[in-house]
Amino acid sequence: MRAVIAATAVRPADASSQPGLRFGLIDHALAQATESGAVEPAVLDRLKRDLAVSAEALFSLTDLQRLDSEHAIVGLMHTATSLTRAALWDDEHAVSGAKADATAPPGKAI
Repeated sequence: MRAVIAATAVRPADASSQPGLRFGLIDHALAQATESGAVEPAVLDRLKRDLAVSAEALFSLTDLQRLDSEHAIVGLMHTATSLTRAALWDDEHAVSGAKADATAPPGKAI
């Protein structure tokens, strides 16, 4: 993975040839919100881009912050959950006309 990232940095044109498996996983995770139509398409598009933090984030946590892989993955899962809650919370309240808040109340289901 590190070699792929290094090669992409040197040859950005080759980046489009990478499989991008995370995008399929993100689409799968957000399928219910997408299919229900309850969330604005623009909000879902922005959330998908926000969630596409790739291996660089994992390497930053393991290499620079010296976390073991398990703790780094837990941290990334927390970040993804927080981003999703915030995006869906903001969209829900923007549609209802209420003041959008950046955080969902405790126990707010996604």
